[in-house]
Amino acid sequence: MNSLVIPRTPSLGQEVVDARMVAKYNFFILEVQKVWIAPSTRQPRTIHHLGTGMLMVAGRTIKLPSKMK
Repeated sequence: MNSLVIPRTPSLGQEVVDARMVAKYNFFILEVQKVWIAPSTRQPRTIHHLGTGMLMVAGRTIKLPSKMK
């Protein structure tokens, strides 16, 4: 199980569940097995994979009016 750990963000324990397309497309499927976040973290930052080895850390949080009831 590999773990992605960035300060103040969730820790993800993951496992490769499908590697059939690695040789042809360099593509594999991960399944998150376990997620942990420090209870003291109120608004964790998230990361997004952009491809070609690039990741983006999400920016500031905004609040918009909700129509949900």
